[in-house]
Amino acid sequence: MWYYCGLCLHELNLNDDAIQSLNYSLQLDADLNIASKLLIMIENEMIEPEEEIIEFTPVATEKVQYADFVQDEEEDELEISLEDTLVVLERKAKDATVSGNHALAIQTWKKIIQENGSTYDSWLGLAEALEAAGHAEKATQCRQKAQEFRKKTSSLDEEISVDLITAAEEAKLSIAQNTTIDESSVNVAIEWYNKGLTLLGEDKGDQALNCFDKAISSAPREERELRVRCHNGRGHALHQLGKFSQSIQSYHQAISMDPTMVTGRTLYNMGSSYAAMEHFSDAVKCFEQALNRELDEEEIRLCKTQMNRCSLLLKEQNKSAKLQS
Repeated sequence: MWYYCGLCLHELNLNDDAIQSLNYSLQLDADLNIASKLLIMIENEMIEPEEEIIEFTPVATEKVQYADFVQDEEEDELEISLEDTLVVLERKAKDATVSGNHALAIQTWKKIIQENGSTYDSWLGLAEALEAAGHAEKATQCRQKAQEFRKKTSSLDEEISVDLITAAEEAKLSIAQNTTIDESSVNVAIEWYNKGLTLLGEDKGDQALNCFDKAISSAPREERELRVRCHNGRGHALHQLGKFSQSIQSYHQAISMDPTMVTGRTLYNMGSSYAAMEHFSDAVKCFEQALNRELDEEEIRLCKTQMNRCSLLLKEQNKSAKLQS
């Protein structure tokens, strides 16, 4: 009965349901050859040999002009990317210590000190991370630095009075000067970004990667959309070079900077990188999410095809894992 159920579902082009029925039929009667033959035929139909996931070429982002990134005149405050702010880095370091990732905690506290300068809290945080990792001697040295810095700061607070009016005037002047510099930086970043896309289209992934890296380094922090596009472009270039793990990191960086800007193409590209690494479960999740975002008809068709392939490959992967265990 389950064989005929599977046969009818196959005729209705409901192949996933047909496979489930046939598998159940074979569980009841493992010697039912007609069910085995039909199951193999359906799976072969669903896997098109000419389409290979690893041959996928990521979809490049459109080129942009400076006008696309002009800020709203009513916006007085600069938007700063959150991934490198002091609060986020401190939280990241503390969470790493709690989860037992001491190496990441130590690295993050060092980054905080390098980028934000020495403070009592930063040296104390590094000391605690080192202590948790078992480096007692180094932890003691960091605690001493923390205490020295606290004494030094207290002494300066007693001796120095700040002229707030002068400081405000200097801040205004600095902002006025930086505005011109930022505008110039945006133009430079856009030029490198567009050049990277051109090279990507010519299959020159190594050169394109270099352009995207330069675009990221020259793009002002407040130009979040441009920076997200640059990280996506970097992911495309790394995928083209076969560096799938690094490409996934770039896509994640773009997503973490602004989740609202995640497109179906980005998720599809990331899913393809996961698939190339045989991480089929993660690939399926990416493809499923990509289908819920703006894709054209051809992209939707290709996305569904890749998702079905990965689903089948995941089943085979799980079967092999069970046999090995």
